Amino acid sequence: MITPKINEFSTTTVCVNTVRSILHKHGIKKYNSVSKPYLSPRNFKQRKNWARLHQSWSEIQLDKVLFSDESSFTVRLKKLRKRVWRKQGKYFDVQNIVPMFKSGYVAISVWAVFSRLGSTPLVLIEGTLKQGQYKKILLEEVVQLASKFYGGPKNIVFQQDNCGPHKAKSMKAFLVANDVWMMYQTAQSPDLNPIETCMGDAQTATT
Repeated sequence: MITPKINEFSTTTVCVNTVRSILHKHGIKKYNSVSKPYLSPRNFKQRKNWARLHQSWSEIQLDKVLFSDESSFTVRLKKLRKRVWRKQGKYFDVQNIVPMFKSGYVAISVWAVFSRLGSTPLVLIEGTLKQGQYKKILLEEVVQLASKFYGGPKNIVFQQDNCGPHKAKSMKAFLVANDVWMMYQTAQSPDLNPIETCMGDAQTATT
């Protein structure tokens, strides 16, 4: 693509090898592009506002932030034979069957939180995350973690992204009722949440 552009405006025709040699001489080589979330002008503005809002936070304040994220993993299933106790002819009963998938893979979704002082275990999400399930997770995991390390939910800042169940009015009211301070993540900004980096590394390791 570069050579035709040069020849379009040049009085002397140059070949691909000549252009490549000159580029290499100046330390320019061809690499695969890097994929990153698309940032619209609105995203840029939101990220700048977020950074300005939090740039003066002290280490003590950041220590209180609980970073959360949910992520999906595609896991390869191991082929195994499972021996079961059953009556003759009952081989198709549900409890006697080991599920089999054509692709040999199964997708699972998990949720977790970590902070400087501690973390929750990976919580398996059943189907699509709904408000009821999310409230249950927060009560069982976030409130428990906050009580263990911070003296209660009122002493933490809970970070989450902007997916549907997180932004619902009922969820906001639920968090306020449980004395949880919120830190919302701007859209298209996984780099602002360190646990997303951990989830990304885990996805790479399992593929």
